Amino acid sequence: MDHRKRAAAKLGIAIALLVGGMLGGVTWAYRHVPDFYRQSLAVDETKQREANDELLAQATALVSSARKQGTWSAAFTADQINGWLAVDVPENYPDVLASGISEPRLRIEPHRATIACHYTDEKVSTVVSLDVEVALAEPNVLALKIERLRAGAMPLPLSTVIDGLSTVAADMELPLRWTKSDGAPTALLSLPPMVDQNGTQYELRTLELRAGQLVLAGRTTAAGPTGHPPTPATAAFHALLNASALNLNVQR
Repeated sequence: MDHRKRAAAKLGIAIALLVGGMLGGVTWAYRHVPDFYRQSLAVDETKQREANDELLAQATALVSSARKQGTWSAAFTADQINGWLAVDVPENYPDVLASGISEPRLRIEPHRATIACHYTDEKVSTVVSLDVEVALAEPNVLALKIERLRAGAMPLPLSTVIDGLSTVAADMELPLRWTKSDGAPTALLSLPPMVDQNGTQYELRTLELRAGQLVLAGRTTAAGPTGHPPTPATAAFHALLNASALNLNVQR
């Protein structure tokens, strides 16, 4: 009898250790923080503000250049974008992030980017990260290959991203078509010809991700007056650029 009790006790301890190890592994996985994200959050505030000012200055130059007929281009570093996310977004666009999301940061590698942020609700607190391959399939057509979505180190269903992106595209009246590339869902997002009320047309011809850098290039042409109001996407584009220029002037 004692032998059976000892065997049962050993089995119980083994099960408890196994369950505890599994729970501990799950807890660790959810608490995992990507290295680049930890490093981005540790950047000194002074450097963040300097990077933010650099981005706003380049955005202002882009606005000026894009308003003239001909080609234009701009390059933004990951550090500059992260500075903008750390400084300008919380100070001037506090409502742009969904509830529970804070401190977004970005890593840029050749042809792909990783976006990470803190996510907190009453049940969980974790760092959510999204890996996406980015390219311009053709002028004004953005290709987004959704590779991975994680909470800590735990994989999450990609349907969350698919549904969210589809909703945003519908709200902004952007044509969106889903396909697959190497088995991964890929969004083909058609940016409408951006034509302002004066008939000036803006076309994005290059969007390239390099090591730590986002490169944009396009062309501005004078089209005839359309008589149509700008689309929501066009209005948002001009509002963002004009707000960036205004914020820089105010800071100066």
